[in-house]
Amino acid sequence: MSRAYVTRRVWLNFLKRTVIDPFTDCWLWQGPLSKDGYASYRHLGMHVSQGHAFSHDVIKGKPPEGYQRDHLCRVRNCVNYNHIEVVLPRTNSLRGDTGTHQRRKICCPQGHLYSTSNIYWHKRNNGTYSRRCVICCTARGYRKYSRYQESKGRVATRIYYSDTETKRLRWMRVQG
Repeated sequence: MSRAYVTRRVWLNFLKRTVIDPFTDCWLWQGPLSKDGYASYRHLGMHVSQGHAFSHDVIKGKPPEGYQRDHLCRVRNCVNYNHIEVVLPRTNSLRGDTGTHQRRKICCPQGHLYSTSNIYWHKRNNGTYSRRCVICCTARGYRKYSRYQESKGRVATRIYYSDTETKRLRWMRVQG
């Protein structure tokens, strides 16, 4: 890993904008913050988007290709290089709280319970998976199919099966 070269004056200027929290040992950034809450630092007229990256690169060096800096303390405006570990992107996302609000949900937006029999795992274009409600997917399919049939000039008649309590649609062409 190659270190970023800065003068002593630049490093001291950087440290002037920090306050050390005695309980957590975090170096809390007192300068401008990004909209996500990370330290924003300008060095030699060049904008460094995150102060913790600047701090880490100066002391420990830049991370290798394909690796990311992971905040171990989870305090976004902390710029302490000892609170940063270089890890793979997958490790970084598993450690973080990204998506935990989705994993905590027990019902779909329509109120159906996410049970093992009512989950459909949908593969997104980026290779990740998201869970979908089977009941809602089935209903969406019926609506889409009925719009298609109506565009062809057909009308739906519902057939009820009492033994299974399910509804089926039968399509008939409208006599015109």
